[in-house]
Amino acid sequence: MDSEERSRYKIPAMRAFSEIATSLSSDADLEHLLDRFLQTMIRLAGAGGGAVRVLTAEDAARTTAALDMLAAVLAGGNDIDAGFADLVGREPTLPAHLRGESE
Repeated sequence: MDSEERSRYKIPAMRAFSEIATSLSSDADLEHLLDRFLQTMIRLAGAGGGAVRVLTAEDAARTTAALDMLAAVLAGGNDIDAGFADLVGREPTLPAHLRGESE
């Protein structure tokens, strides 16, 4: 990418970041803040919809481990169990809503 192409990309990107920062800085209610963030991202991306998921520290650690495992496999590694330590040695279970149970 040459300098002119980078400049054409940077200006819209800076406007998008500015708009996101403005929308995030004006709300203290987490649910409302996430909704505003999502609506801003959907509009800026020209998407038809989107979703936001709040992760616990444990969820984030599992997601990071899985992504690290994928990177390792793509780099030639083969220790897949390391990325899915929470699933090794047990049968997978369906979420309650897929088992027909209420949560």
